[in-house]
Amino acid sequence: MKKLSKAILIVFGTVLALVVAIVFGVNLYIQSPAVQARIQEEISRSLRLPLKITNTSVTPWSDLRITGITIPNGDSNLLEAASFNARYRLLPVFSGKLIIYNMSVDSPKLVWPQNEDGKWELPKPGQAVAKSAVVATATPEAAPPVIAPVEPKSQEPKPKKKSGFQVIVEGFEIKHGNVELLDYAQHKVASFTDVHMLYTTLTPERIEGVAEISRIVWSEIFTFENVRFPFNYTADVVDLPQITATFGGGPVSSSFNLQSSAPKSPFTFAAKFDAVDVARVAKEASWGEGHASGVLAGSVDFHGNFPRFLRAEGTAHLTLANGRFQELSYFEMIGNALQIKQLSDLRLKASSADARIADEKINFDSLILDASDLQLTAKGLARFDGKLQLTARLSAQNALIKQLPGLVRDNFVAGEGDTRYIDFNITGKAEKPKTDLLDKIVGQKLESQFDELVNGLFGTKKKKDDEKKEPEKAKDDTRKSDKKKKKKDDAAAEEAKKAEAGKPSTPNPAPASAAQ
Repeated sequence: MKKLSKAILIVFGTVLALVVAIVFGVNLYIQSPAVQARIQEEISRSLRLPLKITNTSVTPWSDLRITGITIPNGDSNLLEAASFNARYRLLPVFSGKLIIYNMSVDSPKLVWPQNEDGKWELPKPGQAVAKSAVVATATPEAAPPVIAPVEPKSQEPKPKKKSGFQVIVEGFEIKHGNVELLDYAQHKVASFTDVHMLYTTLTPERIEGVAEISRIVWSEIFTFENVRFPFNYTADVVDLPQITATFGGGPVSSSFNLQSSAPKSPFTFAAKFDAVDVARVAKEASWGEGHASGVLAGSVDFHGNFPRFLRAEGTAHLTLANGRFQELSYFEMIGNALQIKQLSDLRLKASSADARIADEKINFDSLILDASDLQLTAKGLARFDGKLQLTARLSAQNALIKQLPGLVRDNFVAGEGDTRYIDFNITGKAEKPKTDLLDKIVGQKLESQFDELVNGLFGTKKKKDDEKKEPEKAKDDTRKSDKKKKKKDDAAAEEAKKAEAGKPSTPNPAPASAAQ
């Protein structure tokens, strides 16, 4: 019995030593520069990205650990991660194959800037292939021979020889990743938090899988949560056929298709959303808490060229139920001044908008904000930079108009049915709109009445009348002076005639005095 136990221990120890030796040998083999370069090349080919790794190691439990992972992109790195963890099949290693059936990277960080053409382009895997070839040929053979992937130049392409060691990646997974999209000026366009991507197909011809993203923030305005979509990527097409998410607490369904190899990379995008909480959207976009509320629904359709994404064209239809807008300063001021509560605290029973999008502008064909006895309608442009150029109309029921002061009431024009309206303009920017509504309502008539009031108080009207009479008075004085002068001249002429005829005339007292 003791001999049997001793034999078992010897066998067990021998097997254990053999396993340790095998693992040690496999580790040396896997960590050799040539094999490491081959692993780097194969993973790069599978992911279609120029992956660079620092070191690899294996365990007897079929674990493969790859450390120091980066994806270079010009002078910076597109992706940085501390390590990959992978599961491989042990037995094929002894026949020269490393079959990785599940590889995962935890908490990678990806920063993806636009290039000078305004495109988000991935670096080419050929960058890593060339470097792998240099590593493989510059180091001594520490493993079965590895044929470098750089073929000698020839007139006719030669078929690639199979390497003595093959790496096959059957599955890949990203966990808890974070992604940032930057424009060419390094300004953040979008951020993706807690990204989970499971690749179910990794072949040279096709990549397929499913992505889940906890949170997407686009342009620091729109926030999408619980995003999920299957993806299909080939050399020609990027297809996201069914994207689901929540926006403002409401469901969103959309699709995206990009013809990446076609000229100008045309794309299409369509989305539908429902039960969106406007108050939540306003809060997340930092538009002010409690200033807006309601339930939003609608649909959008876009198409365009990916390098000029902001010049996409399409249509949009929106509806708003139970909408409420508070503290819109301009309308609030007018509403308080004219005692129109509906303006100072807009409560909308039903509203809608139909728009066309093109050339970085939203052209509103119809914009209707409908309260109980007050309605705001508008048409015109809203540019992507926030500038507004809208012509609008404020319509109200006659019962409401009759409550207004006379100078205001008279400026409203009779409309359809039992309504009156006034037209005005909306300009400025979306975050701070301007309008001439107050001028249209009271401006011209109030200015005229104010002038009359000032003239009456300070007598400026009388002064003006006196100024008008002064020229007439001057003319009268001139005529009177002329008449007096003519009378004197006539008297002098009469005296001269009498002297010539020898008739006595009235003696001159001055000569008489002199004679005495």
